[in-house]
Amino acid sequence: MGWSETLTTPIHHDLKMRNFLIDGERITLIDMDCVCLGDPFSDLGSLIANFYLNGIRAGCHQDRIREAVDVFCRTYAECVPWSPSWPQVDWHTAAAFIHEVTRRSIRQLDGQRVTHIREYLDLCERLLSGESVISNERNSLHHGSKQDVARKASDVQNVS
Repeated sequence: MGWSETLTTPIHHDLKMRNFLIDGERITLIDMDCVCLGDPFSDLGSLIANFYLNGIRAGCHQDRIREAVDVFCRTYAECVPWSPSWPQVDWHTAAAFIHEVTRRSIRQLDGQRVTHIREYLDLCERLLSGESVISNERNSLHHGSKQDVARKASDVQNVS
């Protein structure tokens, strides 16, 4: 993939909606047994895949879910001290669709989730074919990632 460096931060490593407790303005993260140092884009990809999983299960149209994901991703980008690498987020999201969503659906024999496996795999394929989780972005997973690496290198120099 040509990613010259990986960002390492504390990550939850099982980030999904049911691991958030929300009480008004307070949000608490639970199920902390997998916390470790890792790539924050893996947590972001897991959460995005979980947004789609829950949205599809609730009967939401994928365009509506995509709008919510887009708002979330743009807000995330404004709040973190690093510039998100959308191709890396796309890759981690595609991996989450396979490993976390599809595999768990089959393993848990969840009838409702199993009926949507084709949708999850189609979303994965679209991400691996160049579509991005964030609108008006085109990922470079399929075509190399020179621009992203150059942007990332520039960001690192600006922080140093």
